[in-house]
Order: sequence, then structure tokens, then C-alpha cells
Amino acid sequence: MSSAIKLTVGCLFFITAQYPIELRSHLQNNFNHYLDNPRSVAAQTFLEDEHDCCGIVNYSDYAYLNISEEPDSCYRNISDVARVVKRDGCAKNMENHYMVRMNDIGLICLLVGSFEVSASFFFDEMNQ
Repeated sequence: MSSAIKLTVGCLFFITAQYPIELRSHLQNNFNHYLDNPRSVAAQTFLEDEHDCCGIVNYSDYAYLNISEEPDSCYRNISDVARVVKRDGCAKNMENHYMVRMNDIGLICLLVGSFEVSASFFFDEMNQ
């Protein structure tokens, strides 16, 4: 098996197998420290604003922390006086967001691998 194919298979395996598990674990760990760490609050607020989400699995995660109402970052304003809670959890939204980017990286790995194999055949033909 050529090094290009090994590299491509390795890239694709790493991208698809590891990332969602690690992402969810890091998000959950940060969320578990929500009440005792101001940096966790800031990080969660940023995620909820940036990825249009609330909590890790969904908005009800805040009830497990004994917080009676979701923070403002969990709401989407639909007018000056009305707002709606964001129902999607941040883990799902971030996994979707970053898996698109990881698929792009996988495609680049495939292209590089294909180029290397093509170049190898071309230069082998030239040297004969």
C-alpha cells in the first residue's frame, strides 16, 4: 500500500472516528463547571450565541444544574418584546458545523493522496 493511500485512510479514520466523541466530552466537562467557573459560563455563552444552541443536549440541561431559568444566551429574540428558547443542544450543532469542515479536510487528504499516486505513476513511466 503506498504512503499516499495510508495517509488518506489515516486522515479519514481520524477525522470521522475521534472528533465527535472528544468534542462532546469537552463540552460536557465545561458545562459541568458552569456554576463554579466564570470561564465556563463565558465559554458556554459564546457557544450558545455563536452556534444558535442551548445547553449540551438541549435547553433542559440547565435544570440538571438546578438553574431555574435558562440564561439569555439560550433565547432567540423574535421581536422587541418576544423571544423563543433555542431547542437544539450545542453538541449537535457544533458536531454538524465541524464535521462539514472535517469532511473538507478529508477531501483534501483524498486529493493529495490521488495526486501523489498519479505523480508516482507519471514519474515511473518517465523513468522507464
